[in-house]
Amino acid sequence: MSHDTVRATSAATPFPIRFNRGELREKLSPSEGKVLDNFPTKMKGLGVIRPDTEGGRGAYRFVNQLHYVHFRLEGQRAWAEWADKPRYRPTTKG
Repeated sequence: MSHDTVRATSAATPFPIRFNRGELREKLSPSEGKVLDNFPTKMKGLGVIRPDTEGGRGAYRFVNQLHYVHFRLEGQRAWAEWADKPRYRPTTKG
């Protein structure tokens, strides 16, 4: 799992410029949730998000709208790539 997975999940289930880590976690699988644990730290270090004091514990907001727009567009791209990949589908014999 990677940060692309988190971005792709957010594209499938959009969230506003402010978001809560707990609410985002509910939309992810357990393995994706492990990636989410490091996600805020990395994004804060890059200056993309900051804690949202108005939203309480685990709340973040994008520093500016361009970061948010870029995140959404990359998420949509990652989701489209994931959706286009062939999947293993077992055949059933009747």
